[in-house]
Amino acid sequence: AILAQVVQAASHRVARFIIRRTAPCFVMAGLLVVWARPAALLVLLSCFSELQVHALGDSSDADNEALCKERGFACEALRCQTCDRLRDALPTGDQKGAADAEQVVADCLACCQQVGDETFASAVLYVCPSQVEVNQDIEHFVKQVASTFDKLVVRKVDGARPMLQLLREGEDAQDAANYVNIRGWKSDEIRDFLALKLGGTR
Repeated sequence: AILAQVVQAASHRVARFIIRRTAPCFVMAGLLVVWARPAALLVLLSCFSELQVHALGDSSDADNEALCKERGFACEALRCQTCDRLRDALPTGDQKGAADAEQVVADCLACCQQVGDETFASAVLYVCPSQVEVNQDIEHFVKQVASTFDKLVVRKVDGARPMLQLLREGEDAQDAANYVNIRGWKSDEIRDFLALKLGGTR
């Protein structure tokens, strides 16, 4: 009887380990296919719902951030606008998989960052030169879009992560402490964000 209890406890631990390790893969796979093949996401949504460990709303902020990372959501880079676009591509109402889709969107919204109303005097975009060559969105923005923003300076720094520094009036790059990690952002998302924070192009 004691041996059976030990085996059962070990089985539960293994199951929890598998859930923690595999959940992010399902989330990221779902996000990758959602734009092109929403229907194909139904199977992933079903798997994702089975992998739910507990609701985000029942955890502290620190726990939420950790759980978001486990599920493939990068809190510092995830904007709530992206979650809204995700909702538009997923099943709704009486469609098959709508309930699971609603849970995915709810988790996304629990992890995203709201874009504030504050505008800034200028901005600096830091990019690694190699990223400009291998990342199509960074390349497109730097070479074709950045020049439409008079208040934006592009600085190429070896090894730098794609990052925006937002400067208030009177601040310079040495003083400003407002940074936004834009790793994984699409070119149009960077453009829209800067248009909002800099008060438009030109």
